[in-house]
Amino acid sequence: PDAENRDLFYRRLREGNKDNWLDELAHSEREIASIEDKLAILYERRGQIVESMRALGSDQEQHQMLQEREALQNELESALEDWATQVLMSHCMDKAQQSYEQEKQPQELKNLT
Repeated sequence: PDAENRDLFYRRLREGNKDNWLDELAHSEREIASIEDKLAILYERRGQIVESMRALGSDQEQHQMLQEREALQNELESALEDWATQVLMSHCMDKAQQSYEQEKQPQELKNLT
């Protein structure tokens, strides 16, 4: 390909047609400008994608934190239920013990003597 380009270049130089060279130069400059515009658009799009990825990362982190918070809330509710059950059982056991000590125990002691 380099040899072909070099041969083409030499042929055009031998033609010596300055108008053709100027036309090709203008055409090449327009193509370069068009490519630079496309490149600028691509850089802009890349920046938007990077920002979207950052936002998505933040959204995912936020979603993960919300899930963790919900799991901790469920764990807390379960622990509170267990605690309330234990408190109720302890209260019932205390009442049963008090009832026994006040009502049944004196009678049992009388029966033993």
